[in-house]
Amino acid sequence: MRLRVDDRGRALMRVVPQSRHRNVNGLVHGGFLMGLVDQSLFYGPALLSASAAVNSVTLEAGTQFLAPVEIGRPVDVIVEVMRETGRMIFMRGTIEQDGALAATFSGITRKVRTAGGGQ
Repeated sequence: MRLRVDDRGRALMRVVPQSRHRNVNGLVHGGFLMGLVDQSLFYGPALLSASAAVNSVTLEAGTQFLAPVEIGRPVDVIVEVMRETGRMIFMRGTIEQDGALAATFSGITRKVRTAGGGQ
């Protein structure tokens, strides 16, 4: 998995799906893509310097599948933070393959107080 921030201030996560991520139709399984969405709700804000992003829990994640994703070709998960409050981070994003839109998603995470008294 490769992570970076693009010139538009969005976090990008790139992964190449393997045969173990295949569904019965020979395409990338939707559950694998939803797992990537959930990961992006933490990696994205962390890359974009949102405070306490790693110490968060998912409150909501919604995914809309628009096109199939093929095995063996890079998949880009692009996430942007729409708003961050003292306790919540609101995000939206897309899943793309070869520049073609395959899915959209949105998510909300809640920052968790740490034992040391942080958020």
